[in-house]
Amino acid sequence: MDIEVTRTYLQLARPEDLSPARANDARVRIDRVAECPASFGRYLYGEVGRLYHWIDRLSWTDDQIRAHYARPEITMWVMTVAAEQAWSVGANRVWLHTCTLDDAAAMPNYLRRGFKPFKAERYFTTLAEAEQRLGRWNKPV
Repeated sequence: MDIEVTRTYLQLARPEDLSPARANDARVRIDRVAECPASFGRYLYGEVGRLYHWIDRLSWTDDQIRAHYARPEITMWVMTVAAEQAWSVGANRVWLHTCTLDDAAAMPNYLRRGFKPFKAERYFTTLAEAEQRLGRWNKPV
């Protein structure tokens, strides 16, 4: 089944635009992943995106994954404080993208955190049969 997807790019232009959420659980850890191993990058991408049709990077080779995470403008943080940490290491803006295939809470959460949309694009993708059975997404085009 083919569906239309809208990908929205959002950004924080200044540190003071961020309205962070806090976890009150002492078990929560936030760690920077330096020199991300390809296997870990692949695992996170696959697990985080499994229910949201994240397929763009599934075919990447280990070299492509390592090259992506080795880019100086990219840092990986595991848990919730990536935006705060980005400013502390000298970012000049923090950006991300989400799409209509992501969880319905994603966009409202990013907006509450202070992210502002700066670009949107539409594209078409094909859902696998198992994804179609979930029935969460747009109707076929």
